[in-house]
Amino acid sequence: MELHGRDAYKMLESYNIPVSRWGSVKDIYHAQLISHNISFPVLMKADCIEIEDKEKSGCLRVVHRHEDVEKNFNEISRKSRNMSKNTNEIILQEHNEGIESVIRVKEDDKFGKVIVFGHGGRHSGIMNDFSMRVIPITSRDAKEMVRETKIGNIVRKNEGSIVKTLLKVAELAEMENVKSLEINPFIIGKNCRVGNARIIK
Repeated sequence: MELHGRDAYKMLESYNIPVSRWGSVKDIYHAQLISHNISFPVLMKADCIEIEDKEKSGCLRVVHRHEDVEKNFNEISRKSRNMSKNTNEIILQEHNEGIESVIRVKEDDKFGKVIVFGHGGRHSGIMNDFSMRVIPITSRDAKEMVRETKIGNIVRKNEGSIVKTLLKVAELAEMENVKSLEINPFIIGKNCRVGNARIIK
């Protein structure tokens, strides 16, 4: 079973993993209401797992003004439905500024379940800046993971928040018997927040 969008966010939040403020809507009225409550700029994206590159397909946009909500909502809805019949709702999410990192959980043939931390977002495949530990992990493991990466040296003042999140993600992976998890980006700035996530159980 694969969880994404609102379902992934709900699972992360149930383990007190910080997610950028979000709401899931089906109509213009609720889109306008939630965008106002979140405050602009707002990320708007189709909640559909079949659309892998939402930005390139036009199914993810940054909306800067209240008067642009309806236009973007209608265009994302139209594009996503043309690409897939499995579009559930439209997600509106706080647009956090910061450095993009990645947190992954995966099954390793040799070690079993492992957790990974490193450069994320568009830099994930370019920087090759990652650290890994076998789950379960300790606070010391998590601190070492952060400090072993280049990105960890850049965001040292946020180390405590990152360590807490790594520990909670490792706990979730064990308790929920997760086969694979990817939080990308995990945005490190004034606050540390999950921007996007996929979980396979």
